[in-house]
Amino acid sequence: MATDSTSFPLRSLASEICTHADTLSTFYETHDLTFPSLTDTSSGCLNSLPHDAPEEVLNARRDILEAIRTLETMVQGPSETLRLLVHNFHDTATLGTVVRLGIPEAVPLDGSISFGELARKVGVLESKLVQILRYAFTNYLFRESPEGYISHTTISALIAQPNIAALVYLITAECLPSPAADSPLRAAYNLGFGHNRTFFDSLTEEPERVSRFNKAMKGYTQLTLEGIQADGTEDVEAFPWDILGKGAKIVDVAGGSGHISCAIATAYPDLEVIVQDLPQVISDSQSKLEQSHPELKGRVSYMAHDMFSEQPVKGADAYYFHKVIHDWPKAECVKILRSLLPAMKPGARVLVSDYVLPPPGELTKIQDKLLRQWDLTMLIIANAKERYREEFKELFALTSPDLVFNKEYKARSNSAGSIFEAIYKPSSSAPAVAKS
Repeated sequence: MATDSTSFPLRSLASEICTHADTLSTFYETHDLTFPSLTDTSSGCLNSLPHDAPEEVLNARRDILEAIRTLETMVQGPSETLRLLVHNFHDTATLGTVVRLGIPEAVPLDGSISFGELARKVGVLESKLVQILRYAFTNYLFRESPEGYISHTTISALIAQPNIAALVYLITAECLPSPAADSPLRAAYNLGFGHNRTFFDSLTEEPERVSRFNKAMKGYTQLTLEGIQADGTEDVEAFPWDILGKGAKIVDVAGGSGHISCAIATAYPDLEVIVQDLPQVISDSQSKLEQSHPELKGRVSYMAHDMFSEQPVKGADAYYFHKVIHDWPKAECVKILRSLLPAMKPGARVLVSDYVLPPPGELTKIQDKLLRQWDLTMLIIANAKERYREEFKELFALTSPDLVFNKEYKARSNSAGSIFEAIYKPSSSAPAVAKS
């Protein structure tokens, strides 16, 4: 059956954009005007049209922007659009941080500066500066060229002007990430709300917040990333769980309500899974499981445990972290992983499932923005981060030379995440000792 432009308007919108683009292009060409550039900071062209442009041209500009926005929203779909909207406060926060630190003035208008030199110049941790600026790049605020060096775009160069910088500061200075510290007790969340406990510790003080957080984590996994439907169970596909062997025991550390564990146990009936989390988080999880998944009784169980304490389940075949490590700075991640060592038998696996940040320029701006929005969310609530591929390997190496990275597993349905596998290979027969 034929599809008209009302029920399937992509071609109609694309045609409309092309028509208006022709009108704008013709106007620029016939009047010998320079079209605004994203990178040529010497052009001096800041506005897309002169103020006295004819009404036909102004209307074409208005209509092309409206059509682009409609087309973008329709192609993204409701889920991805909502995900972007939820995190859009990062646009304002990063802009405010950039101005507060004086970054536009510190970056040369006609050259570039390395992340390290810029961090020293403005007085912040280089790692935090990289997090903030690589998100800013997705909004064409500065650019990274070559890798590791920052230069201006026409937009960031505009902010280097004192009056514009003052305006941006005035509007954005109330919502800022905190790039000067690595402690989860000195995150923007703590500064903003006056808490002297971590985000997760303060969360557990209020049962209503715990319940809402668990629901939110389930809801978040239902939002798509780059147009791919995700229900949070991509790890079932990503890792070949049957290689653990029949009757293998998996510990889902900080597994929340256990919805991922239930999916694993359903797909692999020979496996046993123990879901660990704080008492407040799992207080009614066992009874809910028996109601919703009675067939999993005896194969999925719950245990109260603080993951910073020594692991009580000895000799499990795998210790699994789903979207946990990204909640913590490096030092805390190492402490969490070291707490496993006294419990681990030779050949046991540590499986870390998380988003993976790509190298600069590998993704489109919109793909990059989706990932870096979550990266900045981690920065704000805990001074934590999403990580690059090599950083996961570094965490294993810092934990113990006996915890050896083995392989990265990737689900086809989830291009943003991977499972990183490390195998415990003790160098001697002496038991491992967790370090503080």
